[in-house]
Formats: sequence, C-alpha cells, structure tokens
Amino acid sequence: MFIIFQVITIIVAVASEAGFVHAGLKFPPRPPADIRHVESSETADNLPHADPGEVETIFRISKGFLFVHGQYYSPSTTLAWRADVLRIDQAASESLACALPRVPDEGFRYQATAGVAEMGGAKTVGIKRDEFRAIRSMLECGGVVILSDTCNPLLLEQSRGGFELIQSLTHLPGPQREELLDSAFAAAFIEPEPDMRSWLGNLDPSDELADRAVKHVNRVQKTEATNLATVAAVRRFYDFSYPITVVAMATFVFSIGSLLAVRPQELVAVAVSKDETSVHKFLLLIAAMSMIDLVWTLLAHQANHIIEINPVGGALLNDPNRVILFKVLATGLAIGILYRVRTSPFARKACWWVCLTLALLMARWIIVAGISA
Repeated sequence: MFIIFQVITIIVAVASEAGFVHAGLKFPPRPPADIRHVESSETADNLPHADPGEVETIFRISKGFLFVHGQYYSPSTTLAWRADVLRIDQAASESLACALPRVPDEGFRYQATAGVAEMGGAKTVGIKRDEFRAIRSMLECGGVVILSDTCNPLLLEQSRGGFELIQSLTHLPGPQREELLDSAFAAAFIEPEPDMRSWLGNLDPSDELADRAVKHVNRVQKTEATNLATVAAVRRFYDFSYPITVVAMATFVFSIGSLLAVRPQELVAVAVSKDETSVHKFLLLIAAMSMIDLVWTLLAHQANHIIEINPVGGALLNDPNRVILFKVLATGLAIGILYRVRTSPFARKACWWVCLTLALLMARWIIVAGISA
C-alpha cells in the first residue's frame, strides 16, 4: 500500500507541475544611488555585479587602531567606502599634532581624492575596493593601520608586529619604545620608510590613546597567560596520567578484593569479637582513593578535560588551594567520625559502602584516562 500511495503522489505532482505556468519575475524599482547604503560590508562584497558608484559600504570600527594623515581615530569612527573613495566620519577626532614630513611622491600613496577632499566635514581618502577590504580585515582582527599622503601605508597584523606597535603607544621611555618598534618590524618582515619610522618613534600618544593601548595589551597578555597555563596543564596531565593510572588500578584491585572478602553482614558480626582489622583497612582505602580522586580532578580540570556542572564545585575548582583544603577537611572529618564510632554496626556498613563507591569512582577515572590518552 505504501508503494501504491507513493506512485499516486508522484503522478499528481507531475500533473500539477505540467499545468503550472511560471509567472514573470518582477523586481521592485532600484532606489537612487545616493540611498543604496549597505550596512554590512560582507553584503556589499557579495554584489560584484553592482556598480561601485551605486553601493556604499559602511564599516564601524570596533577593534584595531587607525591612523590617517597623522590623526588617530577612536572605535566610534565609521568608514564609508564608495566609488574608490573612503570617507571617515567621526564627530570629534583626535589630532596627534605630528604630521609626517613631505617626501617626493614615489610609488603608491594614500592621498585625498581630488575634488572631494572634504565631504560634509568628513575626511576622504582615495583607495580601491581591494585596498578597503584589506584595511577593514586588518581592523577587524585588531591590527594597526597607518595611512598617509607622504609615506607608503603600514598595515600590521596583531600577531605579526601589531601587538608590539600597540605596546609602543603606551607611555614608555624612548629606548623601550624603539626596542618595541624594532621588534614589530622584525616580526612583520618589513622595513618602514625613514619618515614613518621617525614618526612612530617620536609619537607622543594622548591619554585616551595610551589608556586604550594599555587595556588592549593587558587583555592580550591575560589571554596569552591563560593559554600558556592551559598548555602547561595539558602537558602536566599527560605526564602524570600514566603513574596515577597505575596507582589507581592497583588501589581499585585491592579495594575490590577487600570488599569481596568481607560482606557488610560479616562486618557487623565481627564487631562482636572486637576485630577492627577490616574497618581500619577500609578507612585507609577511603583516604587513599579520596586523595587520588583529588589529584586527578585538579589535573583534568586544569587541562579542560572535564567540566564541573555543580556551580559550587566549579567555583571551588577555580582555586586549587581551596579545593585541596576542602577535600582534606571533608575527608578527614568523615574518616574521623567513622573511626570514632567504628564499633557501631551502621558505621561498619557505611565503611564498606563508601569504599565500594570510591572503587567505582576509581574505575571511572581509569576509563577517562584511557579515553584522554
């Protein structure tokens, strides 16, 4: 019946398609060129058929450091590109009062476009679409872009010289700034023009620019320190994984053997004869397996191999000292209570069941170590 139903459905669909007449596609009239603004630069890049004089790509700076003709532009700046003209809109830009000296026009220069040097009070720069894409990409990645009508452009990725250059924008002594600039250009494998190099070396950043550079440097250094700590934790986990696994397996086997040798009912019976050997053995196993669980938890959490779902436990794991203190106190208190009331039948059963629970936990850690290896 199912096959017959499918055949009938296909026949009906074909018949409906044969009787269907496609209507002509109608597009709305194209708006005037001066109002066809594209807020997303990615959308504008996907319009290769469009006339570059009709589409304006708008990009708002949120990262990176932009300098144009000796002037610094903060993240509130909006870049609008249209017809090989880049318009820079900012209500109050910060002039660094350190314009580059004039040099003979050799090679490529970013220059103000003739006839549109000022457009509604905004600075304009003549660049091609590919050049605008490179500038936008560099700023989106947190890099440094320096445009001038006297020197070749300088675009530095954050990972290739940009970070060192941003560090030099803080209030540092001259020798340290020169050293950072040398490191930046060496990392980028470029040799800047003498005038550009001199301008960067003599640049006196304002408090706003220096504060932003300091915050950026601190954020990057904190992220780098976190990443290095994670890498070290992963190496530490793999270095100690094998010996801890061997110890855990031996403890697990010994615990299972002890649990099978004495049942909870037999522990209660032994209590009458005052034989405490089994209870002492279980208490020692509880202490040993608790410490193995503590070490394994810290190593795995720091290496990001496990995630603590319990919010209280997650907060404790962020500080290893608090975790160690809490684990030692809690385990010591529990073992002390069980030892104090070791003659009680309930306490002896509790020792047996706690030992079994921790033995299963050891088995779980052994499996996790095998998967992570």
